[in-house]
Amino acid sequence: MSELVKVPIVTINDLAQVKEWFCDPRATAPERYMYFEAMYDSLVSFINPWQPISTAPKDGTCILAANKDVWQWCAAWNPVRESWGQNFDDTQTVPTHWMPLPAPPAAED
Repeated sequence: MSELVKVPIVTINDLAQVKEWFCDPRATAPERYMYFEAMYDSLVSFINPWQPISTAPKDGTCILAANKDVWQWCAAWNPVRESWGQNFDDTQTVPTHWMPLPAPPAAED
């Protein structure tokens, strides 16, 4: 079982897979601890999806940003300005937290 590595868990199905690995009798104690950590991290992200801005992607991905004043906006890292750009004006509001944008609505039949 040592070939398993800790990976981010983003769906309920992924969480179910970690539970399966955690309960595997072949798993060592360190592996079980790693699986427990992964499950805990996933549950925390389901409860509160806001993450510190320092963990946000800086590859141009649009994110939902927020600051202590509870402003929320779509933003992406601007490498030229070295700041979080906004898509609606040129002001420099500094975010403190972020979360991924939700998936778009499914197409209607």
